[in-house]
Amino acid sequence: MNFKKTLAILTCFFLFTSSGFAMPVVTGRGRIAPEPQRGPTINWAPFAPRPFDAYSPMRGRPVPTNQWFRSFIGSQHGDPSFRLYTYPATLKPNRLYPDVRPEFKSTGMVISFPNVATSQTPLTEDTIVDGVGFGYTWNDYYVMWNLALVDGIMGTSATSPRVTASTPNSLLFNHSDWSATALWRDMNNPARYMKSTFGRGFVFTYFEFSSGVNARISRYEIPERRTWSIALMPGGDGAVIAVNDPEGTGPNYRKYLGIFAPSGSRFEVTGSSTDEEAELRVIFPNDSNRFLSVAVMTSSYDYDTFRRYAYNFITSTRAEKSVDMARAEVSTRFNFEVDRRRIGGDFSNVPLFTVWPHHYNSDRITFENGGFLNPVREYNTIRGRVRAAAASSFTTTNYFHGILPKLTDEIPAHIDVLSYLADHDDATFVPTTRPMNPYHAGKLLTQGAVLLPLMNSRDIARRDRALRTLRIQLTDWFTDRQGNPGRFFGFEPVFGGLLASGDDVFGSPNYADLHFHYGYFIYAAAILAMYDRDFASDEQFRSMVDLIILNIFNPYRAGDENAPYNSRFFPYLRHFDIFGGHSWASGFGGSTDNDRGLNQESSSEAMHAWSAIYLWGLITGNQSFIDLGMWGYVTEYTAIREYWFNQDGNKNDGLYTHATVGILWGGLNEYNLHWFNPDPTRRAREKRAIQVLPLTPSMLYLGFDRAFARKLHDYRAPNAPPDDRAFWWTIFARLMALSDPATAIRDFAEFRNRTEPWNVDEGSSRAYTLQFIHFFNELGHINTNYFADFPAFAVLGERVDRRGIRRLSRQARQQPDSGLTFMAYNPTQAHKRITFFNRATGAEQGSMVVPPNTLMSTSDGFRTFRYESAEITYRHNSGRWSVLLDTHYSNQSTVRLTPANLPPDRFSRNHISLEPRFEITNLPTTGRSSIHINFSGVVPPDGASKEDLVVLFSVNNGASWSEIPTQVNAATRTLIAQPRGSGIYALALRARR
Repeated sequence: MNFKKTLAILTCFFLFTSSGFAMPVVTGRGRIAPEPQRGPTINWAPFAPRPFDAYSPMRGRPVPTNQWFRSFIGSQHGDPSFRLYTYPATLKPNRLYPDVRPEFKSTGMVISFPNVATSQTPLTEDTIVDGVGFGYTWNDYYVMWNLALVDGIMGTSATSPRVTASTPNSLLFNHSDWSATALWRDMNNPARYMKSTFGRGFVFTYFEFSSGVNARISRYEIPERRTWSIALMPGGDGAVIAVNDPEGTGPNYRKYLGIFAPSGSRFEVTGSSTDEEAELRVIFPNDSNRFLSVAVMTSSYDYDTFRRYAYNFITSTRAEKSVDMARAEVSTRFNFEVDRRRIGGDFSNVPLFTVWPHHYNSDRITFENGGFLNPVREYNTIRGRVRAAAASSFTTTNYFHGILPKLTDEIPAHIDVLSYLADHDDATFVPTTRPMNPYHAGKLLTQGAVLLPLMNSRDIARRDRALRTLRIQLTDWFTDRQGNPGRFFGFEPVFGGLLASGDDVFGSPNYADLHFHYGYFIYAAAILAMYDRDFASDEQFRSMVDLIILNIFNPYRAGDENAPYNSRFFPYLRHFDIFGGHSWASGFGGSTDNDRGLNQESSSEAMHAWSAIYLWGLITGNQSFIDLGMWGYVTEYTAIREYWFNQDGNKNDGLYTHATVGILWGGLNEYNLHWFNPDPTRRAREKRAIQVLPLTPSMLYLGFDRAFARKLHDYRAPNAPPDDRAFWWTIFARLMALSDPATAIRDFAEFRNRTEPWNVDEGSSRAYTLQFIHFFNELGHINTNYFADFPAFAVLGERVDRRGIRRLSRQARQQPDSGLTFMAYNPTQAHKRITFFNRATGAEQGSMVVPPNTLMSTSDGFRTFRYESAEITYRHNSGRWSVLLDTHYSNQSTVRLTPANLPPDRFSRNHISLEPRFEITNLPTTGRSSIHINFSGVVPPDGASKEDLVVLFSVNNGASWSEIPTQVNAATRTLIAQPRGSGIYALALRARR
């Protein structure tokens, strides 16, 4: 470690310890504040988590905000917790004395097996106008679980008094990847307790009791018209509770709960089937067998089957992520740790659980030690049909279709339009030091970032202005200065989070949307680092960006070996629901006005965050972040297909018909937004656009299914007014380009001059919109039938016959399709061979040796290649040759690469002139540079040999020339030379004598 870095760490350590609490360590130039806000301080007290139990493993850990069980830590509204949605069940602690907030009281768990319906009360006005929601009906609580720490010793009667309060501590005792354990303690006798373990996809809810505590199951808020009955099962260790609804039909007519106790337990039933005080008491046989499991069942006939699995208590869950880049596949292995309470006979040795649509509709799903049960055993939920399965673990695998940091420049015929639009983009992307909400600041950064790759090959001066502005803006945010009260990141120690300043509306104060907001910063930093490598160095801002990533998507669990020091300050995968397959935006677990649970609105901004993490890992060479970003991107996409878009069409029984969900809640699919636009024509477009923006290459997944992309673009809710087509036209033009680029070009021509507020999304660029549309118009659609052995790739176009039908002959599947474009980006500083394969057959299609920091493409079966460098490129209008200059970006000089039109007679008599002639100006005198001349389209004279190709250099405008050392790469038809400095360069053949 060098002296400057050591000094920075020691300085940070002194500041951290003097502030009274530990803080993450930031090296290099990055600085964070020891508090998230300056000026008026956020009052964290109403939101602070309740203390964990003295024996809880959670003590001392960062609080897991944004997780589906978060409200069990303590809600900010006085309830013990909001409702949890585990599918097929829903769970919620019961509540006693709701008016006594300082000591919220709960004696047990309410387990609900609710009906699915097309509305949830209260409906908002917007929901009523634009279409009903699809969710659960809340008057259908089917299990009332008042496991109320019954007084007395073994064998007491049902008349024993009840304990009416539990500890005011947090109910959450511990959690693993998709399961949690709650703890109820008797406030009058802390030695008496009940624990409950539950999880996403769990069929059973598991309970354990301390010495002398028995269980009671009682009805809880069941409407009067419903009746319930209890049937004690043979063997004396179980019962079935049935709830009947005379007004229901089909699966809503009757619901069942299976109760499973230790052998030798005694069941006592009091009251009648209509008695509100009726209850089932379970008296346990001894202190070593005080446990119970409760299953939600679709039929009373499930009892015998479920009994086989009821005593395999799931105690912990753990997901293992993996990326197989040789096959471009991303997998998640879901592992269950089980405590077997009964062994032998016909009792199974694996647990029973459910898999959800995004699991069984993945590209591949496999089970260990078991498999699907009878397909009839499935549950209808608002996530679709969840299916029962039994196994010690299962694995889902999904294909990865590549993520590029940029798109190629396909607009040579529209340079005048590009310049006009870029003038507007320049005017809106200007430096500012004023306080700013981090969400809007991030969108502004993204607007500048998407321009960099485009201007790199078109307008170096404009590129350099954008580079300088991005660096100023990001440096301002990443370097806390007391004189800059509105633009910095601060560490909030109550929950353990890095929060941006200036957010008094949404986001930071509620730990909401942090992945949305900070994904923009990560993306802008990654794009900047493509052109300014120093920015991502250890001496500059690499540590700061790494810290922001850990804050929103920390891949390290508490106690993981080899985890970086800073990971201990943040919870594991803060925003991500591992079993649910997607992220949650809300931070604290719901609110009392709806009790719908967590929610997420913009699925596309979540996708952008994961792709930004991947891109930062790509640019900095951090394989952990590459894999993490790929895993988040692929996994969330599978959930978006199912739960936001219903692209498989197997959910909701046709009751929710909108093209997209506006807000996905734990208990509701809502065609609505968190904000309200009074203009109904614009509001309708917002509900779709929020699932499309931001406008970066991360959105290409929306083109995997072109038919759905068109449906999403064209969708109008029933009875909705016509769209205001000019509103957010840049978003919809790009969405249209994914399915019908020709129509997108016409839309662009119609609206390109519309710059009124809100017509152009603030995170958008009109110049980049032009590039995006013409990219797909020239190259065709995203083709997911091929993959590469390196993640930065894309394949576009498809082979069709004269009738427009895709040819699938054996020969066609074995060879590269004509008309396909294969492209790959190499972020490293060395040449890299990247190979493409057919997904169906595994057959190799071809490979390319990609120069450093370059996007390379081929459209003719890997015969000729085209380059676009993240450094400096020039592509001749003829398309026959291009030049790539790989050099170190400098703020002090502007390197230019332009064509040089010199007559042949200005060359040496010892050389034969070829077409590529270009001039380099302002080449830095420090740092290593290289020239890559692609001559794949150049036709040398007959008889010429590749060994005769050379590069000439002139410092006096062609008056004299000298050869410079040259290497020939025959596979890529590229010459590589080390430049001598500023001057004119030319490709030539050495004359043979």
